[in-house]
Amino acid sequence: MLFLYTDGLTETVDHTDEEFGTERVERLLSEHHGLGADDLLAVMNAELRAFSGRDQADDDVTLLVLKALHAAAGNPAGDAAYAQREPAPLIRAEYES
Repeated sequence: MLFLYTDGLTETVDHTDEEFGTERVERLLSEHHGLGADDLLAVMNAELRAFSGRDQADDDVTLLVLKALHAAAGNPAGDAAYAQREPAPLIRAEYES
């Protein structure tokens, strides 16, 4: 899975000025990594609205989820190879422009 987002996600604040933050994003990705892309976007958006207490963000929030689909025919081990794997660790990269 590849999850990309703008800083509007992590910098959204609640009524006490606490930011949504990267740790919350990482926790949500870890908890919901098995969902499809549409469902994961729905979870992130619902969590962001619940956290901020608002339906509209103060800053732009762009989320992009890419998930690879596999075909068992192209894998000699079939679906068993995927069923036995642990979820990949989260990797965080931050770039300032």
